[in-house]
Amino acid sequence: MSDTQKPDSDVTLQAATSEVQATPGVALSDGELDAVSGGDAFSSLPFGNLVGGPLNAVNDANSKAANVTADFINKVGFKP
Repeated sequence: MSDTQKPDSDVTLQAATSEVQATPGVALSDGELDAVSGGDAFSSLPFGNLVGGPLNAVNDANSKAANVTADFINKVGFKP
């Protein structure tokens, strides 16, 4: 099926507690989405890793840059 073609009939989604009728091109309501996903759609996302990972990488890069700068200043700026 191409991107422009639509199915002829509605799609039935099996939810944890009930069936939800989904019409292609029509968004599910919050209640229907919760029924299909089994609750909060974002509850299974590892936000600690999604947010903390990049923050830790920035912190590590900043620390390395500071060390390189300090080494350069010590070698070039302070001659014994």
